[in-house]
Amino acid sequence: PRTDEPAAAAAAAGGVDEGAANAAGQDEPRAAAAAGRRRKPGSGRRYAGRSAAERQAEQRQRFLAAGRVLFADSGFRATSVRALCREAGVIDRYFYRNFADTQALLAALYTAEMDTVEARILAVFNAAEAGAPQQRIEPAMDTFFAAFEDRRFARICWLEVLGVGPDIDALYLERQNRFARLLETVGRQLRPDWPLDAQETQITTLALVGAISQSALYSISSEPYRWSQMFAEQAELKRYTEHVIAKHGLRERCELGANVEQVRWDEARQRWIVHTSASGDFEAQVLINASGPLSTPVVPNFPGRERFAGASFHTNDWDHSVDLAGKRVAVVGSGASAAQVIPAIAGEVGALHVFQRSPHWVLPRPDRKFAPWQQRLLGLRPLYKLLRWAIYWGLETRVVGFKYSSLMLRVVAQRAALRQLKAQVPDPALRAQLTPDYTIGCKRIILSSTLYPALARDHVQLHDRDDAIAEITERGIRTRSGAHIDLDVIVWSTGFDATDGVISYPVIGREGRTLQQAWSEYPRAYLGTAVPGFPNLFIVTGPNTGIGHTSALFVIEAQMRYIMNSLRALRRSGRDSIEVCPRAEDAYTTMVHREMQRTVWKTGGCQSWYQSRSGHIVAMFPGFSFTFRRLASRFRPGHHILA
Repeated sequence: PRTDEPAAAAAAAGGVDEGAANAAGQDEPRAAAAAGRRRKPGSGRRYAGRSAAERQAEQRQRFLAAGRVLFADSGFRATSVRALCREAGVIDRYFYRNFADTQALLAALYTAEMDTVEARILAVFNAAEAGAPQQRIEPAMDTFFAAFEDRRFARICWLEVLGVGPDIDALYLERQNRFARLLETVGRQLRPDWPLDAQETQITTLALVGAISQSALYSISSEPYRWSQMFAEQAELKRYTEHVIAKHGLRERCELGANVEQVRWDEARQRWIVHTSASGDFEAQVLINASGPLSTPVVPNFPGRERFAGASFHTNDWDHSVDLAGKRVAVVGSGASAAQVIPAIAGEVGALHVFQRSPHWVLPRPDRKFAPWQQRLLGLRPLYKLLRWAIYWGLETRVVGFKYSSLMLRVVAQRAALRQLKAQVPDPALRAQLTPDYTIGCKRIILSSTLYPALARDHVQLHDRDDAIAEITERGIRTRSGAHIDLDVIVWSTGFDATDGVISYPVIGREGRTLQQAWSEYPRAYLGTAVPGFPNLFIVTGPNTGIGHTSALFVIEAQMRYIMNSLRALRRSGRDSIEVCPRAEDAYTTMVHREMQRTVWKTGGCQSWYQSRSGHIVAMFPGFSFTFRRLASRFRPGHHILA
């Protein structure tokens, strides 16, 4: 966002502000409702000459318009029938002639909103020129972007979940039925020989939409794959990675065993010099750091750590030579890595001790295998792309909870997590140790259906903060309670330096200034990608590019759009370097942290790895991922310096 457009900058985080940029559009429904209830001078009775059906239809539309305003602005539970009648300009008894209660009005409003969006999608799809299916699907999916950028529409599409209460599953089924109808309509136009009737289309949709969200989204958008299950395991991920490497000839372009020790900008030559440990120096006009934030392991400096005589290693550097069968093992940490390690080793170790600083919220992991016919459908590129977008939007609406509705998080997600905890952990004392005291979403949510059963095993013991590590001894761990635990292996599942240590090696820019100096307060970058004073340097998954609800690849691909647009501008100019100007970076960073104040990551009552030492949330983007994509897609020459 440009500094001379403060209102647009605030709106740029995706429905992130009700400021001047959105004021007119936000007030349209209220103005329409108000205008509808004003009687024109001399117009006589409002319903004179109209039939009972016409009067009731008009009243229904008035109530829908009023609900569109009040539900989105005030919240469902804070809206009464009296308030709706006052907003609609209709007396109370007419409300109950149209709706049983406010929940029925909310359901009708949701249906009307979704009908409108589906009609827009089909209209755009049908209006697109005949051509490749992908070229027809993309403008139709862009219609989704436009719809969800309307803050009221986004909130209404989630508020119906809060209103339905125990019928949440039925609501999701209704959504899938809607998508089934859309899939059938589009599918028949893409392929006249579309083989599925309406019932088969619905079954296919339920099987695929409910199952491929992870595998479809956690692959490169231009490289679809016939995944065998929803959460692909190591072997399949390895095959997919090798497939991409081989297809694009990347193996011969890789320099392995070349640990980067330092990168330095040579102002005179307008080049980056890359110093490596084993392969000498490299130089390039443009440098892209893609090491990722989860690449620098952190092991706390516990007293006596170096004295331990057994095997010890970080989950990031797993020692496959160590046989864990029958061994006494400690896992230090309880986050996402530990949630994968603990169930995997609990069945083979002799004793397992888990040291937990604070518990995490855990939701069921809906994994499943795909049948061969489902895998064949995934091989159809148009269908794969359509499904990918539909699944993306199913996940994207979670941002409403992360930012706008803590009630939604508690009602929908936190209740589900507590149900799983109660069902899988019968011991009340252990259940209390595993119950977080902060709002779900404040820390990374763990998806696992096997973690709690593993922790409930007889030979597994959980140590919380009251029985934390006091010191490491030669034979094991001494806890704060004074007990000594004899161990053969210690597995450090203690995370990464993902905020202040985004780049692990020294980066020296113009005039000898280091990136560490530029980030002395906290890491910051324009679009999380470019930093003033560091020309021709781009950072993939840099500050404030994390996404807590969907695939990081969506953001990475958006960053690559910005990088490629920057390089095209550099090539067209005939200059040597391109650099973001300080004014643009400061305006963008100010907007990001202003919007961050409203998110669960800031208000949820926890300390997480999303925060830097300064207390700033520097790992996450405070809005919809499609908003970041829109910002990154438009290159702004005025925000850059060419030299």
